[in-house]
Amino acid sequence: EVVAAGPGEANVESGQMVPMSVKVGEKVLYSKYGGSETIECGGQDHVLVREDDVLLKYKGDEPVLAKISMPRGKVLVKLLPKEQETSFGLLLSEGANEQTTTAGEVVSVGAGTILANGDELEAPVKAGDKVRFRYGDEVELDLGDGGQFSVVSISNCIAKW
Repeated sequence: EVVAAGPGEANVESGQMVPMSVKVGEKVLYSKYGGSETIECGGQDHVLVREDDVLLKYKGDEPVLAKISMPRGKVLVKLLPKEQETSFGLLLSEGANEQTTTAGEVVSVGAGTILANGDELEAPVKAGDKVRFRYGDEVELDLGDGGQFSVVSISNCIAKW
C-alpha cells in the first residue's frame, strides 16, 4: 500500500510538473528488479519505488483482473494463446506451438504521456486492440484469471491491429 507519494517529476525540457499517477492509499505491484530500496522508518520497513517501476494498481487484497488499473504509460496485455495450426492450415506439433510472448490483446491502459507543455497525449492503444511489443520490456504476470499477462510500456508497443 502506498503510504506517501511525491508531487511528481519536472519535465526536463519545460520544467512543467508531471503529476504522479499513483496516490496514497492505493495498492501497487512493483518490479523487484527496478532498483527499489528498502528503508526502516519508525520501526517499520518501507520500500522506495520509482513510479516507472510500478507495474499496476489494484483494489482488494490481491491483484485480480477485475480490480486492476494501470499507471501512466503502461498497458496490461493478455498474451495470445498457443497456435494450433499455421495460417496455411498445417497442424503444429506440441513442441512447435509455443505461446507468443510478444503479442496479445490489450486489457487495460494507463493514462497517456504528459508533453513538455503540460498537455496529455492520449495513449495510442485502447482495451481490445491487439499489439506486438518489444521482447525484453515486458513483465509477465499470472493473475489467476485464465491466461498469461504482461505489463508493457506503451512506448514499446510497436504495432497494433
